[in-house]
Amino acid sequence: MRKILAMLGSLMAATFLLTSCLEDNTEEEATAYASIVSFSINNLKAQVTDTNASGEDTTYTVTVTGSLYPFSIDHVNGEIYNRDSLPVGTDITKATVDIGYEGLYIVYGEGDEMRYYSTTDSIDFTSPVRFTVYATDGVSNRTYYIRLNVHQTNSESLVWEQPAQNGFPGEGMTEQKAVTQGDRLYVLAQHNGTTALTSTLLTDGRVWTALTPVTGLADEADCHTLTALNDNFYLLAGGKLYNSNDCATWLPCNEEASFSDIIGTADGQLYLRAGDTVLAGTPDEGWTTIQQVDETVFPLSPSVISSALTTNHHITRTTLVGIPEGYTADTCAVVWTKLSTESVWTYYNNIQYGCPLLEDLTVVGWEGKLYAFGGKSLNRNKVIEPFEAIFTSTDGGITWQRQASHMGLPDELAGFEGSHSCVVDNKGFIWLMAASEGAVYRANLGALDD
Repeated sequence: MRKILAMLGSLMAATFLLTSCLEDNTEEEATAYASIVSFSINNLKAQVTDTNASGEDTTYTVTVTGSLYPFSIDHVNGEIYNRDSLPVGTDITKATVDIGYEGLYIVYGEGDEMRYYSTTDSIDFTSPVRFTVYATDGVSNRTYYIRLNVHQTNSESLVWEQPAQNGFPGEGMTEQKAVTQGDRLYVLAQHNGTTALTSTLLTDGRVWTALTPVTGLADEADCHTLTALNDNFYLLAGGKLYNSNDCATWLPCNEEASFSDIIGTADGQLYLRAGDTVLAGTPDEGWTTIQQVDETVFPLSPSVISSALTTNHHITRTTLVGIPEGYTADTCAVVWTKLSTESVWTYYNNIQYGCPLLEDLTVVGWEGKLYAFGGKSLNRNKVIEPFEAIFTSTDGGITWQRQASHMGLPDELAGFEGSHSCVVDNKGFIWLMAASEGAVYRANLGALDD
């Protein structure tokens, strides 16, 4: 009760000061309008559990960058929340927040625990917290309940099925790459020294076409460069760019230029690299030089993940994750990113808890979350067996953590060292093709709970 009386006293004083100000300036009038117009959290701490070089579980603390988690404000229902959940283990018991509002002041809490809001307050968001904005008339107000969503690992599960037992012609495949186009999934690979193709309907996955050599390539294709854009496929062979409308018959793009790599697609354009130069465009419209990059920290044939921002679905963030040519055995994978409103790629330098450096690293994404796995660890200080675990990032590739065992990979692939490819279709199904095993595995990322 003493706190409430103190608050009422302060309210009366604030109202008196407001009235005095209004008397001094007749153009300003008290209004009944009260609203929160912006909300953000500052950096938080998270406890991450990982496995050390001895195979023992170890726990350490990482920083969660609050600015990477935008909040939605629902004025109709009086709710404020983050659509992208904070990483598992994030401590939200002592959070400081920044609130932009229109009104006189804000109080938060319930009953005798109500207090005036300050940017320095350490607030417990274990349960939704009530915030009330008072208008400049000192009486009118609007209440919001603010919650911080955090991923709960134990509620996640990834159930793998085999829709194509004995149906995938994977024996003898190497250097395979999978893409989707329309209603089909395509796998291009090297097979006994020849570039060959197989495919299946995404609605089926049980019946695959025979592994058939492709035509039209003057040199052996770099299968890892296979990329789909609009109604076409692109790849490099002997440094030259080729395209196809069926992934089986290829034509040169009639360009004299040679390219080092196909980076991927973003914003309706194809991104290529020629040495340290990044170019964007299409064969029909030509190429524009985008930027110069350091080849030692730019990923080779990276995994490319694009997703719309939760705060603005008209803006897309595209992330590149991969292993650069100049990697050393005590580093992690590299991450580059760009927004559709930006022209250049930005390198995430000095990542402390980065994506593991894995042989044949594969990274896929769904609804803003990244999933990484692959063969054995290339980092001499971190022992990770092939297909041992899935590592995830919820902050755009800055921080990665190992998922729990029930969120892992098919048990049959433990220790698998053969060629594999992976892709996510437009319904959130992750497809994993293990070549020498002749097996296909599928799981629904869209079924994961936050």
